[in-house]
Amino acid sequence: MDMLRIRYAVFDLDGTILDSEWAHEEAKRSIIADLGGQCDIDLNYFVGRSNRDFWKTVLAKMGKEGDIEALVRLQFERVLSALRRENQSESPGLTRLLRYCRDTGRKTAVCSGSDEHFVLDVLDFLGVRSLFDVVITSKDVTRLKPAPDIFLAALDRAKIPGTCALAFEDSHSGCLSAHAAGMRCIGYTAGGRNPQNLDEADFLVSRLDDAISIMDNLEARERG
Repeated sequence: MDMLRIRYAVFDLDGTILDSEWAHEEAKRSIIADLGGQCDIDLNYFVGRSNRDFWKTVLAKMGKEGDIEALVRLQFERVLSALRRENQSESPGLTRLLRYCRDTGRKTAVCSGSDEHFVLDVLDFLGVRSLFDVVITSKDVTRLKPAPDIFLAALDRAKIPGTCALAFEDSHSGCLSAHAAGMRCIGYTAGGRNPQNLDEADFLVSRLDDAISIMDNLEARERG
């Protein structure tokens, strides 16, 4: 296993490990309505970006003051409730890919700009928490995607260089973040349902376990 060139698979959470962007959009729209406003903000722009920056933008556009931390907590509560209500499943191929990584001696990580309690709750809800070696969340970094900090933290935690890691992302900002950390990036298209711009991705997959052949081919090519 020491011969492995690709030794680390690092996954975004929302939109990659599971389809949850719809739940975030639902939560944001409902909270804005509760605040007495209308949602004329480009929600797609904020996919993969800071929720705190989102709520700062909302309050500024509405000309209101508010408790940013309380709004973020409420968003996460409503998202988790929606995921449970709909019994949202993992993205196709996730568990197979994670087990492949474990069976071949590769480490795995979650890198999410969401808060730790939410990330762990989602992993527990899906029953995949034990399949990840490293979990990096907003508490571990100062700057979120598209800055590289969150991926750099994951690389540092595992003591693996970016050239030996692959990032799995569903957003433009996530791909930029991965590249800035020196990692190649696999863009998850969700079978064509993902509306995000993935032009920056090095590879595209419709299912997460489609990446198994990509990883195998990279190993074969880079070993010469």
